[in-house]
Amino acid sequence: MIKPDFSHELPKDLTFNPYVDSKRYGFVHFGIMIPDLPAPLHFLACASIVGSTGMRVFDIGYAAQAAGPRQMATMSHGTAQTSSSSGFQQYVISRDLSTRDDGSLLQFGNDLTISGLYPHYRLQSHSDELTVDLALMVTGQITWFAQSALQTFKPAHPL
Repeated sequence: MIKPDFSHELPKDLTFNPYVDSKRYGFVHFGIMIPDLPAPLHFLACASIVGSTGMRVFDIGYAAQAAGPRQMATMSHGTAQTSSSSGFQQYVISRDLSTRDDGSLLQFGNDLTISGLYPHYRLQSHSDELTVDLALMVTGQITWFAQSALQTFKPAHPL
Protein backbone atom coordinates (compact mmCIF):
# COMPACT_ATOMS: atom_id res chain seq x y z
CA MET A 1 0.00 0.00 0.00
CA ILE A 2 1.28 3.46 -0.89
CA LYS A 3 0.87 6.03 1.84
CA PRO A 4 -0.34 9.53 0.78
CA ASP A 5 2.82 11.23 2.06
CA PHE A 6 5.09 8.89 0.07
CA SER A 7 6.35 10.21 -3.27
CA HIS A 8 9.05 9.41 -5.76
CA GLU A 9 11.46 11.73 -7.48
CA LEU A 10 10.88 11.43 -11.21
CA PRO A 11 13.94 10.63 -13.35
CA LYS A 12 15.44 13.47 -15.37
CA ASP A 13 15.04 11.61 -18.67
CA LEU A 14 11.37 10.75 -18.09
CA THR A 15 9.23 10.50 -21.22
CA PHE A 16 5.50 10.06 -21.49
CA ASN A 17 5.35 7.75 -24.48
CA PRO A 18 1.83 6.76 -25.65
CA TYR A 19 3.05 3.25 -26.70
CA VAL A 20 0.60 3.10 -29.61
CA ASP A 21 2.21 -0.01 -31.16
CA SER A 22 3.38 -1.70 -27.97
CA LYS A 23 3.05 -5.43 -27.41
CA ARG A 24 3.84 -4.94 -23.72
CA TYR A 25 1.40 -2.15 -22.80
CA GLY A 26 -2.29 -2.40 -23.64
CA PHE A 27 -3.11 1.18 -22.76
CA VAL A 28 -1.70 4.43 -21.44
CA HIS A 29 -3.63 7.00 -19.41
CA PHE A 30 -2.81 10.70 -19.57
CA GLY A 31 -4.53 13.08 -17.18
CA ILE A 32 -4.33 16.77 -16.36
CA MET A 33 -6.70 17.99 -13.67
CA ILE A 34 -6.72 21.52 -12.29
CA PRO A 35 -9.08 22.09 -9.32
CA ASP A 36 -10.37 25.21 -7.58
CA LEU A 37 -10.84 27.47 -10.60
CA PRO A 38 -13.23 30.41 -10.24
CA ALA A 39 -16.92 29.94 -11.10
CA PRO A 40 -18.38 29.07 -13.51
CA LEU A 41 -15.44 26.83 -14.53
CA HIS A 42 -14.64 25.33 -11.07
CA PHE A 43 -12.13 22.85 -12.58
CA LEU A 44 -10.36 21.87 -15.79
CA ALA A 45 -10.10 18.17 -16.59
CA CYS A 46 -8.31 16.47 -19.43
CA ALA A 47 -8.19 12.69 -19.35
CA SER A 48 -7.36 10.25 -22.12
CA ILE A 49 -6.85 6.55 -22.59
CA VAL A 50 -4.86 5.38 -25.59
CA GLY A 51 -5.44 1.67 -26.24
CA SER A 52 -7.57 -0.87 -24.41
CA THR A 53 -7.76 -1.33 -20.65
CA GLY A 54 -9.74 -4.56 -20.72
CA MET A 55 -12.34 -2.92 -18.46
CA ARG A 56 -15.85 -2.38 -19.82
CA VAL A 57 -16.18 1.03 -18.17
CA PHE A 58 -13.32 2.42 -20.31
CA ASP A 59 -13.39 0.29 -23.47
CA ILE A 60 -16.46 1.57 -25.26
CA GLY A 61 -17.34 2.22 -28.85
CA TYR A 62 -14.53 0.40 -30.64
CA ALA A 63 -16.96 -2.05 -32.27
CA ALA A 64 -18.86 0.82 -33.87
CA GLN A 65 -15.58 2.19 -35.25
CA ALA A 66 -14.59 -1.26 -36.66
CA ALA A 67 -11.02 -0.49 -35.60
CA GLY A 68 -10.63 -2.95 -32.74
CA PRO A 69 -9.99 -2.32 -29.05
CA ARG A 70 -6.22 -1.73 -29.26
CA GLN A 71 -6.74 0.89 -31.97
CA MET A 72 -9.03 3.23 -30.08
CA ALA A 73 -8.37 6.26 -27.91
CA THR A 74 -10.83 8.21 -25.80
CA MET A 75 -10.45 11.74 -24.56
CA SER A 76 -12.57 13.67 -22.08
CA HIS A 77 -11.90 17.37 -21.67
CA GLY A 78 -13.87 20.14 -20.06
CA THR A 79 -14.93 22.20 -17.09
CA ALA A 80 -18.08 22.39 -14.95
CA GLN A 81 -19.48 24.68 -17.64
CA THR A 82 -18.92 22.53 -20.75
CA SER A 83 -21.38 19.91 -21.98
CA SER A 84 -20.60 16.22 -21.93
CA SER A 85 -21.32 15.87 -25.65
CA SER A 86 -18.53 18.23 -26.63
CA GLY A 87 -16.13 17.04 -23.95
CA PHE A 88 -15.99 13.33 -24.75
CA GLN A 89 -14.50 12.10 -28.03
CA GLN A 90 -13.31 8.80 -29.49
CA TYR A 91 -10.46 8.42 -31.97
CA VAL A 92 -8.97 5.72 -34.18
CA ILE A 93 -5.27 5.73 -33.26
CA SER A 94 -3.88 5.11 -36.76
CA ARG A 95 -6.11 7.75 -38.33
CA ASP A 96 -6.69 10.43 -35.69
CA LEU A 97 -3.68 10.48 -33.33
CA SER A 98 -0.32 12.08 -33.96
CA THR A 99 2.52 11.05 -31.66
CA ARG A 100 6.30 11.13 -31.40
CA ASP A 101 8.40 8.26 -30.06
CA ASP A 102 10.15 10.56 -27.60
CA GLY A 103 6.80 11.38 -25.96
CA SER A 104 6.94 15.06 -26.97
CA LEU A 105 3.62 15.02 -28.86
CA LEU A 106 0.19 13.54 -28.30
CA GLN A 107 -2.39 15.09 -30.61
CA PHE A 108 -6.05 14.06 -30.80
CA GLY A 109 -7.12 15.17 -34.30
CA ASN A 110 -7.60 18.93 -34.29
CA ASP A 111 -9.19 18.85 -30.82
CA LEU A 112 -6.39 18.64 -28.26
CA THR A 113 -2.58 18.61 -28.14
CA ILE A 114 -0.20 17.80 -25.30
CA SER A 115 3.35 18.70 -26.32
CA GLY A 116 6.75 19.18 -24.71
CA LEU A 117 9.40 17.27 -22.86
CA TYR A 118 9.78 16.68 -19.13
CA PRO A 119 9.31 18.83 -17.11
CA HIS A 120 7.75 21.44 -19.44
CA TYR A 121 4.52 20.74 -21.32
CA ARG A 122 1.83 22.64 -23.18
CA LEU A 123 -1.88 21.79 -23.28
CA GLN A 124 -3.80 23.26 -26.20
CA SER A 125 -7.40 22.60 -27.19
CA HIS A 126 -10.19 24.25 -29.07
CA SER A 127 -13.90 23.46 -29.32
CA ASP A 128 -17.08 25.48 -29.66
CA GLU A 129 -17.31 25.63 -25.85
CA LEU A 130 -13.72 25.76 -24.63
CA THR A 131 -10.34 27.05 -25.76
CA VAL A 132 -7.27 26.24 -23.66
CA ASP A 133 -3.60 27.15 -24.08
CA LEU A 134 -1.63 26.39 -20.91
CA ALA A 135 2.07 26.06 -20.16
CA LEU A 136 2.51 23.31 -17.56
CA MET A 137 5.45 22.24 -15.42
CA VAL A 138 5.58 18.78 -13.85
CA THR A 139 6.30 19.09 -10.12
CA GLY A 140 7.82 15.68 -9.47
CA GLN A 141 4.88 14.45 -7.39
CA ILE A 142 3.18 11.26 -8.57
CA THR A 143 -0.55 10.64 -8.30
CA TRP A 144 -1.53 7.01 -8.78
CA PHE A 145 -4.55 6.71 -11.08
CA ALA A 146 -4.55 2.97 -10.48
CA GLN A 147 -1.97 0.54 -9.30
CA SER A 148 -2.67 -3.14 -9.62
CA ALA A 149 -1.03 -6.35 -10.65
CA LEU A 150 -2.90 -8.76 -12.86
CA GLN A 151 -3.26 -11.95 -10.90
CA THR A 152 -4.93 -15.21 -11.65
CA PHE A 153 -6.60 -17.02 -8.82
CA LYS A 154 -8.89 -19.97 -8.30
CA PRO A 155 -12.11 -18.93 -6.56
CA ALA A 156 -13.00 -20.85 -3.42
CA HIS A 157 -16.49 -21.49 -4.83
CA PRO A 158 -17.17 -21.93 -8.55
CA LEU A 159 -19.36 -19.23 -10.07
